Amino acid sequence: MLHRAEEATKSVDRVLHVQSDRPTDWNAAGKAMLARKDFGLADDSERAERYYREALKLNPKFAHAFYNLGKLLQSQNRDEEGEQLISQALQIDHLIGEEVEAQRAVLQSRS
Repeated sequence: MLHRAEEATKSVDRVLHVQSDRPTDWNAAGKAMLARKDFGLADDSERAERYYREALKLNPKFAHAFYNLGKLLQSQNRDEEGEQLISQALQIDHLIGEEVEAQRAVLQSRS
């Protein structure tokens, strides 16, 4: 299973770099890299961070990417940088935190 997961990760990386100019794709891929732990695999925080940053290059006002990157950095004890990014997300969309937390609650209730 580990080999398949690694191959899938490499495939996602190749497809994104060749075909995607949509920030939502990069943001979703970042979330997927962190969700690997739900399948018993190590998350790929480094790749997730790169994906979120690419989403922000493509759309510098993409609140979800700011928020997700901020939360990731906070989980790595990079609190100051994480807080700045979350603040930027909230400046763009003041409901982003509530929306994301509500989505997480729904997903956790399904588990």
